[in-house]
Amino acid sequence: MTIYALKDYVVVQANEPKKTTQSGIILTEATNVGDTSTGTVVSVGPEVKFLQGGHELIAQWGKSIKVSFDGVEHILIKEEDVIAIVAE
Repeated sequence: MTIYALKDYVVVQANEPKKTTQSGIILTEATNVGDTSTGTVVSVGPEVKFLQGGHELIAQWGKSIKVSFDGVEHILIKEEDVIAIVAE
């Protein structure tokens, strides 16, 4: 089954939160700042201007919609809730 985003929605697969920093510091749930984390774009709606499939992004998930298809969790957010695109 495939999920296609409509309008200005983005379908994202959330990335696992990091458990340690590069220097080896162990991160706990208490170190999470607000409701912000990273995810990978799976699909974008036709009105989305700055994102495409495969982009890793940082977003606020406060107004997100969580859905599960074929055992895989996806998150639907509006493009305006994306804070940044992560580049290597």
